Amino acid sequence: METLDIQGRRLGASVKALSEDHSAVIVAVEARELVSELGRRLKAFPASLRHLGQALLGVTLLQAMSDATDDEKIELQWHTPGSFGNLYADSLGTGRLRGTIQEPQAEIFDFSEGLGEGLLQVRRSKPGGVTTTGLVEARGSVAEDLVSYLQDSEQRSCGMRLNVKIERDLEAEARGEERPFKVTQAAGYLVHVLPQNDEKKKEAFLQLWHQRMKVMGPLSEWAIPADSEEALRFMIHLLTVGSKPQYERPMTLEIYCTCSEERAKRALALLSPRDRKDLAPDAESTKPIDLTCEYCGRSYLIGADAG
Repeated sequence: METLDIQGRRLGASVKALSEDHSAVIVAVEARELVSELGRRLKAFPASLRHLGQALLGVTLLQAMSDATDDEKIELQWHTPGSFGNLYADSLGTGRLRGTIQEPQAEIFDFSEGLGEGLLQVRRSKPGGVTTTGLVEARGSVAEDLVSYLQDSEQRSCGMRLNVKIERDLEAEARGEERPFKVTQAAGYLVHVLPQNDEKKKEAFLQLWHQRMKVMGPLSEWAIPADSEEALRFMIHLLTVGSKPQYERPMTLEIYCTCSEERAKRALALLSPRDRKDLAPDAESTKPIDLTCEYCGRSYLIGADAG
């Protein structure tokens, strides 16, 4: 496994906090730089990047909420037949992320278009080979699908808000760049209303947090600070209405990938002659074949005779 070198740039952070009245755990994430970097590497267009970014935010929230060890791996896989194809994101321990979408260059100009109905599979893998898998029907909205999973498969009462905001980049447009847009916000939060001994008390807390999230409105309307840690405290402060939540230490975010030249060679060797011909139509060519990792966008030039 390799953590990608992003030249020391800060890519985001997440934090977990317990509300002062111990009614809920709140997790917040800010990942504008991470979503922007992965979108650049995958050459993703805005509509696809919006869904991919939300999946990365979502898996970060699930990982940060977990009390499991840092080596737990959480994988999210949307099997959807829409214009964007399947969507995947995983978190290997706290803060190590990767993801991909089947159609990163989908020419969709309506940002409200969802993934389409299908299935969401959530797999948790812990050290020692213990793996659990949950499967729920997907409506095509990352946040709604994850809340359904938490409710149906883990019996957790949760609310979630995710937002990836992408705007036109006039400077990039003037330079004639292929992708003249930029990620201006990528943030999210999750509220887990904790179980209570008294059913009436639990219902009261559920109503309290539901109303609080409703009043706060969508994240797209929040003036979230650019600095990651400041953004996290800002979101949790607003959600807890100025009370004094108990914070855990913020976790930084990074992109990781398991690709390597050896893996690329093995992948090429497994291709059928027909698929290899698509990569190198000229059977007599000695030029290396360019294989690109679908998770991080890294290219490997492999000799045509490999495998």
